[in-house]
Amino acid sequence: MNQTINSFIKEDSARGLSFEKKLYLIFSCIIVVLFVTFWLLFSNYTKAKKNSFIVEHTWQVLYQSERLNQQYRNMMVQSRGFVITGIDEYEKGFKKDTLNIRQSFKELVMLTSDNVLQQEHLKKLNGILNLRINFASHTMRLRQQEGLDSASKLIALGEGVMLSSRIDSIITRIQSLEQTLLNERSESNEVSNRQVFFVIWLLLGVLFFILIMVVYLIITTLRIRAKTAEDLKQSELNVQTLKAEQKYRHALDNMLEGIQIIGKDWRYVYVNEAVTKQGKYTADQMLGRTIMELYPGVEKSELFKVLQACLIEKSSKVLESEFTFPDGSTSCFELSVQAVPEGIFILSIDISERKKAEAELKTANEDLEKKVVERTEELSQVNAELESFSYSVSHDLRAPLRAISGYASILSEDHAQELGKEGLRLLGVINSNITSMGNLINDLLIFAKMGKDHLNKTGFSMNEIVNEVVGAQVDLNPEKVIITNVKPLPTVVADKNMMKQVLINLISNAIKYSSKNEKIEIEIGSSESARDISFYIKDNGVGFDMKYYDKLFGVFQRLHSPRDFEGTGIGLALAHRIINRHKGHIWAESTTNRGATFYFSLPK
Repeated sequence: MNQTINSFIKEDSARGLSFEKKLYLIFSCIIVVLFVTFWLLFSNYTKAKKNSFIVEHTWQVLYQSERLNQQYRNMMVQSRGFVITGIDEYEKGFKKDTLNIRQSFKELVMLTSDNVLQQEHLKKLNGILNLRINFASHTMRLRQQEGLDSASKLIALGEGVMLSSRIDSIITRIQSLEQTLLNERSESNEVSNRQVFFVIWLLLGVLFFILIMVVYLIITTLRIRAKTAEDLKQSELNVQTLKAEQKYRHALDNMLEGIQIIGKDWRYVYVNEAVTKQGKYTADQMLGRTIMELYPGVEKSELFKVLQACLIEKSSKVLESEFTFPDGSTSCFELSVQAVPEGIFILSIDISERKKAEAELKTANEDLEKKVVERTEELSQVNAELESFSYSVSHDLRAPLRAISGYASILSEDHAQELGKEGLRLLGVINSNITSMGNLINDLLIFAKMGKDHLNKTGFSMNEIVNEVVGAQVDLNPEKVIITNVKPLPTVVADKNMMKQVLINLISNAIKYSSKNEKIEIEIGSSESARDISFYIKDNGVGFDMKYYDKLFGVFQRLHSPRDFEGTGIGLALAHRIINRHKGHIWAESTTNRGATFYFSLPK
């Protein structure tokens, strides 16, 4: 090895190459190798990121198609339930599921907008879905207007079954095409990574050889070369961590809905084909016989007690139950039991396969939760930076504002005659705006401070601070007739100062927006549940339009003109932030000119 390098040096010297030139040449080679290596690493990272996005998009299409499929089946369950029973609840459920289907279909069309073939499938699916929905609607109207027999005759023609089969077929093709794309993209990503890794290792080998030459030529460059090798090794590890998750399960088997009516004497009055498959008897064997004859010992089961209660109390029940057949086999069913004039109506769905799939879904959800935690940490860091910036800006604005106020005071006190009436009026406008700006800065400082302060939770009575805040607000508005009705309030565990700030903001708002009334009426009360304690502040003020509700708790968002009601637009945003920090919720209800009610809840 040494002889080879010495020979290389001697040949270079013979050609007139100096030591500095040889060193420059070697470093140039190293720079080229490093550039190529990092370029390959960057290209691989970019490609992996792009492939990850494509794979994630494919998962979304698969999920949305399965969701559409499930909503369609739920709609059919509601349609069949109405045709059999005529119960209005099934009709309402049918309409709701129809709206959900159309919304899910629109989202699926948007997700596959870049796929011409999928768009063709969806175009066909849209037409057939509309036909199937129209057919179901027509069947339900026929059931409502002419009765069960007319609806059953229409169903017996088989048009609905044919349309359902075509819908299943198209959805299956959509999912199959997306699964094929997913496999191809994942495989392409893996092949690309393997090729890049091979090239990287090859380049690393060349680099290692060059480093040996550099060490032999000049000992002082050893640390630089060692650091470069370590950086390359770390880059390789980073590339390995960029592999996208490729986990998803196949679509669930089509769910079979069973419909059965059992008479008051426990004899089967009606069963459909799905029930015969689920119950492992033919229709002839089931009709006219009791459930106890077909399934000995069922009267001792918990399921029978539920059926009996529904029959006697004329009530309804939805449950999941594991059923054991006479041959010892078991199946798990989702049952919807409803009392009807003939006895009880049971809608049954075999969910045995779904139970198995739930374990896989749980694993996928755990992976998703990990990603949510990572995104939450990133957002928390950004929010902290924004709060620090808001605090700094608001604090720095006070000095120039005080200067403007001081100069305005000098003008009004020492130069009033020179300014005249119009000048004094303009100074009054300036002072008014200075006051508004000062209030805004104070609110911003409080808003930023509440995002950084540590929560000092203690137990205290809400009646104590409510009475304190109400008394202070009444003193601040002596010209107003304020009638308050404070109900007994429970003790809570929270940051007392922050809760006081929430009550100040909400109660002062209630007084402000009710100030145009001769009498201001404010009611403050609470309610409790097993998990939290809720409080409300109700007024008789101008209220607000609920269509603007989304703006209610935003910073600087106001639903009324400043000319009508003064304010900075930060009070509700501050209350919202404080309640969120306590892991609670805040919301409001209102009708224009009929007052508003603000609620907030705190966990127990």
